[in-house]
Amino acid sequence: MPHPIVIYSRTVLNGMLLDRARDAGCNVQRSRVMSVDTSTTKPRYCVEGDWQEADFLVLAAGARNQLLPEHGRCNATNWR
Repeated sequence: MPHPIVIYSRTVLNGMLLDRARDAGCNVQRSRVMSVDTSTTKPRYCVEGDWQEADFLVLAAGARNQLLPEHGRCNATNWR
């Protein structure tokens, strides 16, 4: 087999992805994001009642997360 198959647990894979994002210069927010607003020029997110602005957001939240627009429970009005 020229390319071996590697299987990671979800915890290990998530940790590796977060470490790589952090190493690339991302600000990793490990708190629960309660709301996302993309109606402004820069997207904003709310953590513990504090709104923060970002150049872009990467939501790694799972398929059944309430922040996804398909669920109709998203606080964002304009997803880009």
